[in-house]
Amino acid sequence: PFQISSHYCCRIKSKLELAYMPNMINKMPKFPVPKSAKRVVALLYPNLCLFEFSCVAEVFGLDRPELGHIYDFATVAIDDRTVKTQFGGTLQPSITLDEITGKDTLVIPGWCALHEKVNATLIAFLIKFNSCGGRIVTICSGAYPVACSGLLDGRALSTHWRYAAFFEEHFPAISICADKLYVDC
Repeated sequence: PFQISSHYCCRIKSKLELAYMPNMINKMPKFPVPKSAKRVVALLYPNLCLFEFSCVAEVFGLDRPELGHIYDFATVAIDDRTVKTQFGGTLQPSITLDEITGKDTLVIPGWCALHEKVNATLIAFLIKFNSCGGRIVTICSGAYPVACSGLLDGRALSTHWRYAAFFEEHFPAISICADKLYVDC
């Protein structure tokens, strides 16, 4: 049998110490907690790319007590309905498009179909959201709907190297930065 304490885990019989585990939360640096958390909203879409979505959910949705409450994390879908992911699972959005404001950050985690027409409701939403000051962040192929909206024309774009040639061919008004990890445009 094992005994667990806040400092170490040991086998009672042999008193063998397995690992020293100091209380790390007390040792972590303290950061000023913002007066109000910023809301980050991940877009759910049909055949959602789960790797990119899980990265966004991990970074912005996981509670990190040592940092304070920095972000409120939410999910939204184009038609406010449950979305089927690329591997057949489903996700239910936590808010509607109407609840998003210009103070929010919208993250588009990948995109499933680079040769298909993007939903007109999403295009209209992206344009309206951008015009009221909303910040749009894309991961890898998630830049596709934003490029289709025209919001990236005359601007720089960083995307996964696999998609750089596609974006150069289909969106000549966008400056593709294939050698950059991210750009702020």
